[in-house]
Amino acid sequence: MILVVSRKGRGIGGMQTLTRDLHDVTKQIDPSTRHATLKTVLHIPFWAVQILYYCFCNRKSLTVLLCDASLASLGTLLKKIFPRVRIVAIACGLDVIYTRKLYQRILRGSFSSVDHFIAISHATKEELLSRGVSDERITVIPCGVWGRAYDPVSRRSQNDVRLITVGRLIPRKGHTWFLSEVVPRLLQTYPSLRYDIVGIGPEIPTLRKIIEERNLDESVTLHGMLTEQNKQYIVRQAHLCIMPNISVEGDMEGFGIACIESTSQGIPVVASRVEGLQDAVREGETGAFFTPSDPDDCLTKIEHLLKDPLDPQSVAAATMKYYDWSSLIPSYEEILRP
Repeated sequence: MILVVSRKGRGIGGMQTLTRDLHDVTKQIDPSTRHATLKTVLHIPFWAVQILYYCFCNRKSLTVLLCDASLASLGTLLKKIFPRVRIVAIACGLDVIYTRKLYQRILRGSFSSVDHFIAISHATKEELLSRGVSDERITVIPCGVWGRAYDPVSRRSQNDVRLITVGRLIPRKGHTWFLSEVVPRLLQTYPSLRYDIVGIGPEIPTLRKIIEERNLDESVTLHGMLTEQNKQYIVRQAHLCIMPNISVEGDMEGFGIACIESTSQGIPVVASRVEGLQDAVREGETGAFFTPSDPDDCLTKIEHLLKDPLDPQSVAAATMKYYDWSSLIPSYEEILRP
């Protein structure tokens, strides 16, 4: 049996999306899979009893899948009580590099109890390796999207360029940099350009200030949080999805689920060549990379894909080739049921 243990099942963000997907993935691998999700701090006693119960009842043939590396210390505890239980942990990024000294001390001390790590990108794998985890104990499996029939969408005219960014509005996402350094220059060439920003976060006041100071009200829209249906509608109107991430000390982009969500709809991505984003975009197939924090290179890559666009159907097909969960599940199964 597989026991999936998570603490990020609710809310927004890549880790939350991955956790919800893993619930479905593990059910397909083993229908008897059970889930224990920490919903609130008050839920901890029930959560602990639930985990111990499942481990006790299935102690001879149980794999515990920890949905992020911060739960590795739980693996240490379970190994002491149930030595035959197999522990597998997902490594997402920030859960590995979080800089608090006490956290890192506990994390490193827990690594020996984890039988195998699944890193969602090569950047995350490198962080594990730098903390002493051996290469043979790490497998890189990217995040996925569930297969769907590609539905062609009409594109706006070249003179009505529409760009979109989807994600939490936090410093490493690079929204303020892109809005300050690139959007004004794009407007010189494409005066009717529209830039849609979907998401919430602490950067909202800064973004609003930039929009006001640079008179970008007619070109930039902060949508905040949208329903999944409304988000998909706006994504499908875009020519390009922009991922303008910048490097921030003590933080990292573990993968970039927004990339594959866009490209699965045939919308190419122009992304900063940083960290896990490099595993979420297939250059020349689903999008293009630019040098981080280089407005000239970013502008060049955007203009290139606007003038010589990738075929939307080919973009969607390439995304399904590399990131369809149905093709990723066997890799999970090999690890969870060795």
